[in-house]
Order: sequence, then structure tokens, then C-alpha cells
Amino acid sequence: MVMAYFGRMTFYSGVQAELKAQIADQGFANRVCQTTAATNTIVNEIYPNRATISGPKKMRYFVTVCEILSQRLLLKDVNIEDQIVCAKLLQDRCNKVASDPMVLATIPDQIAEWRQCLERFSGEIEN
Repeated sequence: MVMAYFGRMTFYSGVQAELKAQIADQGFANRVCQTTAATNTIVNEIYPNRATISGPKKMRYFVTVCEILSQRLLLKDVNIEDQIVCAKLLQDRCNKVASDPMVLATIPDQIAEWRQCLERFSGEIEN
């Protein structure tokens, strides 16, 4: 029981560290990763299924951060300024993946979902 909890919290911390490596704002990382929905997604949905994420283990953190960023855009459970930053960071991550055919081939469905999320968010901001 204790080891399972420790494993979940280690993964959770790794996700926050992955995001913080992209943007050096601990407050932002906390606001994005510590919503109820994000915590539930990281700890109860992604962590138990992390082995199903294709590619090397470090891809698990990359994919999880992308999922959390897109979730913030869909649920709108952070302020609009943070949503705009989430969109920029997610776009940067999609561009990074698009430039690597090996990675692109391993997670094409997720990338398509993230891009759709970005398109919806861009349309909402323009209106």
C-alpha cells in the first residue's frame, strides 16, 4: 500500500517536473497539475496505465503533460491567462513531436486529439 502510494506520488512529481522544465514557473505548474481533474487523471487514470504509453519511459511524462495541458483547455478550470499559456506549451509540444517521425508514429491518435483541442481553443479565443 505504501509503495503504491509512493509510486503514484513519484510519477505525479515527475509530471510536474516535466512541465516545469518547459516553463520555469512553479506557480503555473502547480495551478495546472494540482486541479482536482488533473490530479485524478495523473494518479488514477494515467499512472495505472503508464506502461501502455508507447516509446521510452520518458515519453510517459511528455504524453501526460500534453494530456494535462489539453484537459485544462477543455475543462477551463484555470484562469484564461493560464489557458493561453497551456495552449502555447501544448502547441510547442505538438511541434516538437511533429519534427520527430519516430515519436509521431508512436502516438498519432493523441497528437490528433491535442491538435483538435488547440483548434477548438483558438476558435473560442477568436470569438
